[in-house]
Amino acid sequence: MTNMGREIRLGTASLAGRPGDALVDLEKLNTRKYASKGGLAMLLCDYMLYVHCVLGLPLALSYPCCAASCAEAASHSHLRLCLRLCPHHLLLLVHPLHRTNTNTTPLSLSPLTCTTDTSSTTRAKRWRCAQRPPRSTSACPPLFLLLFFPLILLHFSSVSYSAPWSSANPLFSPLSITTQHNPPAHCRYKSWWWKARLGKCYFKLGMLRDAEKQYKSSLKTLPVVGTYLELVNVYMRLDLPLTALDLLEEAKAKFPLEPRLVVGIARIHEMLNDTDAAVAAYKQVLVLDASCVEAIACLGAHQFYTDQPEMAMRYYRRLLQMGVNNTELWNNIGLCCFYSAQYDMAVGCFDRALSLSGDEDMADVWYNIGHLGVALGDHGLAYQAFKVAVSVNPAHAEALNNLAILELRRYNNISESTRQLQALEQAKSFLGSATDHGSHLFEPAYNRALTAFYRQGDFAEAKEYTRKALESYPGHKDSQDLDKLLLGVLSSE
Repeated sequence: MTNMGREIRLGTASLAGRPGDALVDLEKLNTRKYASKGGLAMLLCDYMLYVHCVLGLPLALSYPCCAASCAEAASHSHLRLCLRLCPHHLLLLVHPLHRTNTNTTPLSLSPLTCTTDTSSTTRAKRWRCAQRPPRSTSACPPLFLLLFFPLILLHFSSVSYSAPWSSANPLFSPLSITTQHNPPAHCRYKSWWWKARLGKCYFKLGMLRDAEKQYKSSLKTLPVVGTYLELVNVYMRLDLPLTALDLLEEAKAKFPLEPRLVVGIARIHEMLNDTDAAVAAYKQVLVLDASCVEAIACLGAHQFYTDQPEMAMRYYRRLLQMGVNNTELWNNIGLCCFYSAQYDMAVGCFDRALSLSGDEDMADVWYNIGHLGVALGDHGLAYQAFKVAVSVNPAHAEALNNLAILELRRYNNISESTRQLQALEQAKSFLGSATDHGSHLFEPAYNRALTAFYRQGDFAEAKEYTRKALESYPGHKDSQDLDKLLLGVLSSE
């Protein structure tokens, strides 16, 4: 334990805690004692915000009249504590401690599952394409290697305040709390650090405009990169991406060598589907910080989607050299090898991805292995891989659709009527499950409509599933042609 930690615990009841307890017992913390100690108050404020997420105590350490404003939004276990520790007559003597705020959101690789559209729309049955790393995280559900927009936007319900407290009753009711926006006069309005912490408390409480005022006031006192990023969070929460972009450009002019600001610019451009501007920004990030994992991953995904898997593989190999070793990265390298026709290397990469995978992403890796089997002409391998994918994730609609296609292929290759009927029923079952679990896909509904029309002669069922396919993808030409054919058949009857 550090000397500062001993000083916090000394003289408090938390010293008698059991092994494994928290460093500071917040239920027994005396804010009157530590509010007058500037350095300790700052440490306790960050400890409560980032470790316990108690909003009342940081406000109490800054100025007590605002501490009560978090009572309704705080958890029930800390509600009484927030009220007890915020008497209205507490006078604080906290001195500003100027230091650089380096609070950043940690970057993490997120799995992405994105499948491409089939281009040969004239066939009756179509294969679902192998998963590719997505171009934009806003355009596809999560599966492999593209970093999500990590400006965390926490959602808290707004708080309503009614009557002011009474000086004779410090333990007031949480339903009769008022917020008095008194600035920290003890700091002579010059403590940028406390203003930023108040803005963070307001942000977590959902009081976005109040948070914006505090952050702007903090920036006027002292421009800090972390405060700019927090204010960008507020504007993104308010759905003002262009305002956030202007703010990042302003901060970039003041801090031209700060890569976090350029990363934020790239993320917003990517959210706005401005791919060219996002790619240019990510390249600029690598000029400032050559080891930025997010920029390398996004540029690799961009190269993959522009039909340059060999160039994408170079970016992913760079990530391997930097020590990144997870399922998503090996899956993406396997896909690059697959689309580069290096099938032997793709098998090894998918095998490594399976060895690192968990229950959440194992089904997607097996799904890609199934497509590798289809490309190699080994339908037995493909069938088994899709079956394993479905066994891991029974709601994997793409694997269910491809299993149905394999069953229909088996139906065409056998002559025995009993086995044909079994294969047809199995294919219908797979397509039904794929339609139920994959409402965002049009292929299962279209394949089910074709099966009902050509194999069974059930025009009503074919019409129903054609309608579902067009609801998922109104511009699908084959579904439109089938719908016109069904209209002609049904009108002639």
